[in-house]
Amino acid sequence: HYLLTTSVNIPAGNYDVGRLSNVSLNRWAGDITAAGTWLFPANNIELSGATGITFNGKNDDTKYETGTELHLEAAAFYQFTKTFSAGLNGYYYDQISADSGSGATLGDFEGRVGGIGPGLSGSFMVGPAPVAWSLKYYHEFSVKNRLEGDAAWLTVSIPLWVPGGAP
Repeated sequence: HYLLTTSVNIPAGNYDVGRLSNVSLNRWAGDITAAGTWLFPANNIELSGATGITFNGKNDDTKYETGTELHLEAAAFYQFTKTFSAGLNGYYYDQISADSGSGATLGDFEGRVGGIGPGLSGSFMVGPAPVAWSLKYYHEFSVKNRLEGDAAWLTVSIPLWVPGGAP
C-alpha cells in the first residue's frame, strides 16, 4: 500500500501575548508526505515507513517564522493474529532550515529529535463497526532545541458510519 498526502494548516483562533496558552499555530503551514506499507503474509511481518516535509509560514502576531521541517517514521510489526500485532516504532525529526524573523529572539534555533520504542496494535468489532487501536512508546534521543522526554500514545479509531449500519 502506498500513500501520498498533503495537508494545510490554516491560521485560526485568537492570539494574546498575555494568555497562558495559545492553542493555534497562528501561521500557514503545508506538509507533503509519502508513505508505504509492505505486508509479508508468509512471515506475518508488516513494514511501514513515511517521509515528509513541512513548510511553515510566518506568524504575523509574534513575527516568528519556523524553519522547514523534515520528518521520518518507520515501524516493523509481527502479526500474531489477524487482530493483534506487536513490534518496533521509530521517528526522526530535523528542522532543516533556521527559524527567522524579529520574534526569533533565541536565534536560528533549529530543532532535532529521534525516538524509538515498542508498539502494540489491534482491532475488534463493536456491533457492525470495526474499532482499531494502537499503543506506542518512544524513548527520545539526540534531542536539540526541543522539549526532551519520552512519549506514549494511545490511538483509538472508530468509524462514524458503517455501510449497512444505522446512519
